[in-house]
Amino acid sequence: MFTVSTKHFLINVVTKPEIADHLIPNIKKFNIVYYVRHDLKGSRPTDADEKNITKVQMLCSRGTLSDIMSYVKEYYIKGYGAVCYYEEVNVPM
Repeated sequence: MFTVSTKHFLINVVTKPEIADHLIPNIKKFNIVYYVRHDLKGSRPTDADEKNITKVQMLCSRGTLSDIMSYVKEYYIKGYGAVCYYEEVNVPM
């Protein structure tokens, strides 16, 4: 028996929690397979604002990768200083 897999891209956006609150409703207009939000708590912040960060992961196909990356770059990286990267993953079907 064998498993068929297709190539998808996992986009990761790391930002402040309030920016993630704004990002999630806006990414729903793209053809995303799924998204997950991870709220991470820091233990030793240098400033009060910097102790909490949020990571939003989105799984998408090759066809929508460039649209999503352009949108995130324009509004969240340039505007709010978010960090974004993606990796290619194989999704079993």
